[in-house]
Amino acid sequence: MTLDKDTRGYIRYLHFNQQHNISHISAKTGFSRKTIKRILEDKAPAESRSKSSKLDAFKPQIQTILSDKPLLPTILILEKIRAQGYNGGRTIVYDYVLQQRTVQRPAYIPLETLPGEQAQVDWGYCDTISCGQHRRKLYVFCMSLSYSRYFFLEFTVSMDMDTFLACHIHGFNFFEGVPKTILYDNLKSVVSQRVGKEVSFNARYFDFATFYGFSPRVCNPGKAHEKGRVERMIQYIKGNFLNRGPFDNFDQIRADSKIWLKQVANKRLHSLTRKVPQETFNQEEQPHLLQLPPTAYDYRQPYPLPVSKQCLVQFQTNKYSIPSDYAYKTVTLKASSAEIEIYYDNQAIASHHRCYDKYQLIKNPDHYKGLLEKKRRAESAVMIGKFETLCPESKAYLSGLVKYQKNVHYHVAKILELATLFDKTVVSAAIVKALQHQAFHWEYIKNIVLETHGANYQTPISLQNREIMGLDIEPPDLSKYDEQDDN
Repeated sequence: MTLDKDTRGYIRYLHFNQQHNISHISAKTGFSRKTIKRILEDKAPAESRSKSSKLDAFKPQIQTILSDKPLLPTILILEKIRAQGYNGGRTIVYDYVLQQRTVQRPAYIPLETLPGEQAQVDWGYCDTISCGQHRRKLYVFCMSLSYSRYFFLEFTVSMDMDTFLACHIHGFNFFEGVPKTILYDNLKSVVSQRVGKEVSFNARYFDFATFYGFSPRVCNPGKAHEKGRVERMIQYIKGNFLNRGPFDNFDQIRADSKIWLKQVANKRLHSLTRKVPQETFNQEEQPHLLQLPPTAYDYRQPYPLPVSKQCLVQFQTNKYSIPSDYAYKTVTLKASSAEIEIYYDNQAIASHHRCYDKYQLIKNPDHYKGLLEKKRRAESAVMIGKFETLCPESKAYLSGLVKYQKNVHYHVAKILELATLFDKTVVSAAIVKALQHQAFHWEYIKNIVLETHGANYQTPISLQNREIMGLDIEPPDLSKYDEQDDN
């Protein structure tokens, strides 16, 4: 083996990276201990030293890179300085980076917890997902029990406080109990302010924690490894479950993740504990969890919202209907992860399945029945008013229709239709004649009109359906009216 640059770099690699001592390197390479020691101390013979190097101009850039990212792979550092103009060799760069690295990977003491003692919670970003016609950012909430590694997950399209608390409740229900402490990173949903080790918790979150009886804990700044179990679980979700996709939409990924969680994830043999998380949870941990309270915490934030003239309220770009009696009023909306509920004076007046698409109109036809009924009554009142103005005898004839016919409005509408096809005086005269004979039916009025003005009559509705047009309808017997006229 010749003592060239590559050999010197290899010797330094064995010592600084592989932690081999000088004697071991000497035996491995065949060089004397003195030569190896000189190489490690960078005391090469004068003839082998060069006064300058192509790397010298780029050493400040390397030091800056290492100060920002001490563990950045050397190959990436080489790519960065080559992009800036470095055209020298690779070995000299590796040697220099190896000498400059001052940050060593820290060692950690394994943290052990008792059954039911701790859970760790974190979020993971999972790209985007289809929610109907639009795509939204996709997140995964993960709550992992530190002792058994039994965990709960839920995919969401938001990380707001309502969603954060809802996921906790769903996790507690999944575990059928509450861990005594929950460990977080310094999430804004948990920590409102922190000065050193003094932590001020978010008031709404702390009220939630008090309700369920668990103690919140947060990692020390820059010590995310303290919740490494949940972080590894999120990596497992991304590497195992998400690679089973693609998933068509938000509903599908939520449904499939629940199946995967129960049938695969919690039934696997854990690589570190060498136990099945579900078995460990059922046999050792679940009995040590805190009991769930009798009722769940109402995490839903109330939103006062104005009602439009279309009887709609808007929430997160979508519009939801409410009963027509509450148009122009202010109502209160509460949204859970699955349902929208709307209140007025603390009374529930409407509910809808929550829509995660955007710019959608969600309507319940029953909400407009009252409005339609009012409209029908108003139209009927206008129609009755028109009928009563046809002639003085119209009111008396109307009373007869009420007495002998079930659908009075139908008969009134048909008689008014005749009045638009013929002269008003002709229809009025027919009403008078029909009243004299106590004939209360719109067909009577039509037949009387046709006796004198039949040539001017045109069928109001033209039927286009051939089957209907082909029906033979027996004409009404008009002899009864002739007998009444003779009398």
